[in-house]
Amino acid sequence: MADLVHITVLLLGRVADAAGEPRLEYALVPPARVGTVLELIAMRRPQMADVLPACRVTVNGEHADTQAPLSDGDEMAIHPLG
Repeated sequence: MADLVHITVLLLGRVADAAGEPRLEYALVPPARVGTVLELIAMRRPQMADVLPACRVTVNGEHADTQAPLSDGDEMAIHPLG
């Protein structure tokens, strides 16, 4: 069995408001991707469904699209647009 990918997700501005907290922690089965995390958040927190499409994502401070891979220890941040 593959090792899990542990990531931290920082939620900023109205994204944190919608989630009710500023930080999430996940342990994912590889291969882990940004899109996987976004789907997981939307599934577990339906109140965020309207917020997530109007956001951009960074991984370790660099812009990332939904196909970007995640490695153990990465920090993903979800930033509201505008």
